[in-house]
Amino acid sequence: MEEVNRIRMTSIDDVALKGKTVLFRPDINSPIDPATKKIVNTNRLEKAAPTLTHLLEGGAKV
Repeated sequence: MEEVNRIRMTSIDDVALKGKTVLFRPDINSPIDPATKKIVNTNRLEKAAPTLTHLLEGGAKV
């Protein structure tokens, strides 16, 4: 059987965050209503919020 190279990704839970500077760049390309200039769909913002909270509560500088 042929060996498969696998990439091991470290989970955010496996990293000591205290004192680390973290660049957090979520993809939040959300549509904006041209009339009101308000975000129409907040789904991506809501999905990114727990990660941001985890980083901040872990002591990271974001």
